[in-house]
Amino acid sequence: MLSELAGRLLAAGQILLGLPLLEQAAAREGTALRDVRLAIDHLCRGEARARASGETTFAEFAERVISGKLAEQYPDHVKAIRRPDLYRGTSTGRWVPLAFATGNRLPAESRELTRTLREVWTTGA
Repeated sequence: MLSELAGRLLAAGQILLGLPLLEQAAAREGTALRDVRLAIDHLCRGEARARASGETTFAEFAERVISGKLAEQYPDHVKAIRRPDLYRGTSTGRWVPLAFATGNRLPAESRELTRTLREVWTTGA
C-alpha cells in the first residue's frame, strides 16, 4: 500500500509534500489511515498545496489577537483586548468569533447578534 501511494505521489510530482503523509500512513490504521489516504488523493489531484511562507491561518491570527501579540507588534493600530478569557471557549478551547472583539464598531443589528452569540458561548446555552 505504501509503495502504491508513493508511486502516485511521484507520478503527480508531489513526493516532497507527500513524504510526511507517507510516514503518517505507515504508522496508522483504520479511520486514521483512511484520512491520510484522502489527503494524499487531494495532493495528487492538485487540490492541496503547501502553505506559502508568511501565510497565516485564521486560527493563528485569532491567537495573535487574543494573546495580545498583535497589539504589541502594532500598538498604534491594534488595541489590546482587556479580557482575553471572554474570547476563548470555556471547556473545548474553541474560539469565540473574532467579531466579538470589535462588537462596538458593528452596525446595531450585528451588535445585538454579537451579544446573543456571546451569551450562548459563555453560558453554553
